[in-house]
Amino acid sequence: MFGVLDAGPALAVLSRGADAGPADVGDGGGVEPRSVRPYIVALGLLWIVPAVLVLVLHLTLPDYNASGQCTGLGFGCTPTPADTVLFLGYLAALPLFLLGMVACLVIAVVRARRDRRDAGRDEVETTDSRDAGDPGR
Repeated sequence: MFGVLDAGPALAVLSRGADAGPADVGDGGGVEPRSVRPYIVALGLLWIVPAVLVLVLHLTLPDYNASGQCTGLGFGCTPTPADTVLFLGYLAALPLFLLGMVACLVIAVVRARRDRRDAGRDEVETTDSRDAGDPGR
């Protein structure tokens, strides 16, 4: 009633894990998954760490001025340390977002060039091995 399922290539793809090497074309013609670790590291350093830092500093710094000076912007008042951290976080958000996008783009370009170079090298090695194994030439 039910046939036996051959999970050979699919199981091999799944067993490689999240840190799989370069993308290779499997037996079925599909592309094996690539590691997302470089993207996670780059975006973690550029987005997650600053966001957590702003949140922690905002929650731990005082919400009053120690000198007794009035709080706020303008007319001789200064923002509290907690509000200053939020203000600086707002100012840093757009540059950090753009820097994260550029970092992801650079990672993608470097990986594509490396894959193209490796594919060319593999093609040359395959051609050389065919030439060496053919006694008729």
